Amino acid sequence: MTDPDALVERYIAAWHEPDSDGRRKAITELWDAEGSYVDPSREVRGYEALYEVVTGIHDEFVRSGKYIFRAGSSVQSHHNVMRFKWELADLETGQAVDGGLDVLVTDDAGPILADYKFIGAPEIGGQQNQFTERYVRLWQEPDADERRKLISELWAPEATQVYPTGEPRGHDALFDRVTRSYDLFIGPGEYRFRSVGDADGHHNLVRFNWEMTRVDTGEVADVGFELFVRDADGRILSDYQFVGQFARA
Repeated sequence: MTDPDALVERYIAAWHEPDSDGRRKAITELWDAEGSYVDPSREVRGYEALYEVVTGIHDEFVRSGKYIFRAGSSVQSHHNVMRFKWELADLETGQAVDGGLDVLVTDDAGPILADYKFIGAPEIGGQQNQFTERYVRLWQEPDADERRKLISELWAPEATQVYPTGEPRGHDALFDRVTRSYDLFIGPGEYRFRSVGDADGHHNLVRFNWEMTRVDTGEVADVGFELFVRDADGRILSDYQFVGQFARA
């Protein structure tokens, strides 16, 4: 895996590149030839479409010299996936006027395969929260048969979850993963999982944050974040999980 901090630094620099040829070069060095970019208002793939997006945003926000993009957190990464917060800042005052979150998925050599972008604060959606509540319920389901049923309803047959210490693929591997988590945290009666209730999404994406709390005190013992990429039927194709808090940039 490429150095996540270096990749994000190059990524942010591409949106500031004033020279059109330099911008094209940066895009071809950052993205795979079939790499994609998805934000709330567009979904594009390939170098030419990526160039149009980066150039449009550069011209709207950066070219005048009024604003800059900057990292708003450290980069959190594992396997070939990374996430970071970003800010759009007023160059004169240094104050952030907007911001968001990016999740980048790369190949083994480093180029970006997918860039999933969220802009602004979560726009909480009822359907997304209903879906994530079912997802959280799965991890606390004591009955093995019901657990298998929920997995088949939530995940596509060849779905994968990419979490810090593993990358299970397919329903059987996901069942083993969920069952191990249940046996470790939920079964003994010490912890529970709960959604923060902030699920939102666009296109085929859903993101949300969760907490693991102590049953006896309600104290938060750990936190996490999930990004789901879903298929046309609404089932999870890819589940990117991050555990722990962001650190400030």
